[in-house]
Amino acid sequence: MPHRQFRDASGSLWDVWDVHPTESERRHNERRNGQRRHRERRNRAESRVIGVPRGLGLGWLAFQAGRERRRLAPIPRDWISLPEEDLRVLKERAVRSERLR
Repeated sequence: MPHRQFRDASGSLWDVWDVHPTESERRHNERRNGQRRHRERRNRAESRVIGVPRGLGLGWLAFQAGRERRRLAPIPRDWISLPEEDLRVLKERAVRSERLR
Protein backbone atom coordinates (compact mmCIF):
# COMPACT_ATOMS: atom_id res chain seq x y z
CA MET A 1 0.00 0.00 0.00
CA PRO A 2 1.60 3.29 -1.06
CA HIS A 3 1.95 5.84 1.72
CA ARG A 4 3.05 9.47 1.90
CA GLN A 5 3.38 12.20 4.47
CA PHE A 6 3.05 15.95 4.04
CA ARG A 7 2.49 19.05 6.13
CA ASP A 8 -0.55 21.25 5.66
CA ALA A 9 -0.52 25.06 5.74
CA SER A 10 -0.75 25.08 9.55
CA GLY A 11 2.19 22.68 9.90
CA SER A 12 0.22 19.56 10.87
CA LEU A 13 1.77 16.32 9.63
CA TRP A 14 -0.63 14.23 7.55
CA ASP A 15 -0.38 10.62 6.46
CA VAL A 16 -2.11 9.68 3.23
CA TRP A 17 -2.62 6.24 1.67
CA ASP A 18 -4.98 4.52 -0.73
CA VAL A 19 -7.64 2.07 0.42
CA HIS A 20 -9.10 -0.62 -1.83
CA PRO A 21 -12.08 -2.57 -0.42
CA THR A 22 -12.03 -6.32 -0.84
CA GLU A 23 -14.49 -8.05 -3.13
CA SER A 24 -16.20 -9.47 -0.04
CA GLU A 25 -16.73 -6.00 1.43
CA ARG A 26 -18.17 -4.71 -1.85
CA ARG A 27 -20.54 -7.69 -2.21
CA HIS A 28 -21.70 -7.29 1.40
CA ASN A 29 -22.53 -3.65 0.75
CA GLU A 30 -24.46 -4.49 -2.44
CA ARG A 31 -26.54 -7.11 -0.60
CA ARG A 32 -27.20 -4.76 2.31
CA ASN A 33 -28.39 -2.00 -0.01
CA GLY A 34 -30.54 -4.37 -2.08
CA GLN A 35 -32.43 -6.16 0.68
CA ARG A 36 -34.32 -5.29 3.82
CA ARG A 37 -32.03 -5.13 6.77
CA HIS A 38 -32.47 -7.68 9.49
CA ARG A 39 -30.56 -8.49 12.62
CA GLU A 40 -28.72 -11.73 13.03
CA ARG A 41 -27.12 -13.17 16.08
CA ARG A 42 -23.51 -13.84 15.42
CA ASN A 43 -21.19 -16.23 17.11
CA ARG A 44 -18.20 -14.40 18.59
CA ALA A 45 -15.87 -16.72 16.72
CA GLU A 46 -17.58 -15.91 13.42
CA SER A 47 -15.85 -13.25 11.37
CA ARG A 48 -17.82 -10.13 10.55
CA VAL A 49 -17.73 -8.44 7.17
CA ILE A 50 -18.01 -4.68 7.25
CA GLY A 51 -19.75 -3.03 4.33
CA VAL A 52 -18.22 -0.15 2.44
CA PRO A 53 -20.06 3.19 2.65
CA ARG A 54 -21.89 4.27 -0.50
CA GLY A 55 -19.62 6.01 -2.99
CA LEU A 56 -16.45 4.37 -1.69
CA GLY A 57 -16.77 0.97 -3.37
CA LEU A 58 -13.91 1.63 -5.79
CA GLY A 59 -11.62 2.87 -3.05
CA TRP A 60 -10.51 6.16 -1.53
CA LEU A 61 -7.55 8.14 -0.29
CA ALA A 62 -7.34 8.14 3.49
CA PHE A 63 -5.89 11.19 5.21
CA GLN A 64 -5.00 11.22 8.90
CA ALA A 65 -3.39 13.75 11.22
CA GLY A 66 -3.69 12.83 14.89
CA ARG A 67 -7.36 12.07 15.54
CA GLU A 68 -8.63 13.79 12.39
CA ARG A 69 -9.46 11.51 9.48
CA ARG A 70 -10.68 12.30 5.99
CA ARG A 71 -11.60 10.35 2.86
CA LEU A 72 -11.50 11.33 -0.79
CA ALA A 73 -13.09 9.28 -3.56
CA PRO A 74 -12.39 8.38 -6.20
CA ILE A 75 -8.64 7.92 -5.83
CA PRO A 76 -6.93 10.54 -8.00
CA ARG A 77 -4.72 9.16 -10.72
CA ASP A 78 -0.98 9.29 -9.91
CA TRP A 79 -1.64 10.72 -6.43
CA ILE A 80 1.55 9.07 -5.17
CA SER A 81 3.72 11.34 -7.33
CA LEU A 82 1.81 14.62 -6.87
CA PRO A 83 3.61 17.62 -5.38
CA GLU A 84 2.84 18.31 -1.71
CA GLU A 85 0.82 21.39 -2.62
CA ASP A 86 -1.55 19.19 -4.65
CA LEU A 87 -1.89 16.79 -1.69
CA ARG A 88 -2.87 19.77 0.48
CA VAL A 89 -5.61 20.65 -2.01
CA LEU A 90 -6.86 17.04 -2.06
CA LYS A 91 -6.91 16.97 1.74
CA GLU A 92 -9.10 20.08 1.78
CA ARG A 93 -11.54 18.40 -0.66
CA ALA A 94 -11.66 15.21 1.41
CA VAL A 95 -14.64 14.59 3.69
CA ARG A 96 -14.10 14.23 7.44
CA SER A 97 -14.89 10.71 8.55
CA GLU A 98 -15.40 8.48 11.53
CA ARG A 99 -13.29 5.39 11.91
CA LEU A 100 -14.90 2.28 10.41
CA ARG A 101 -15.58 -0.38 13.03
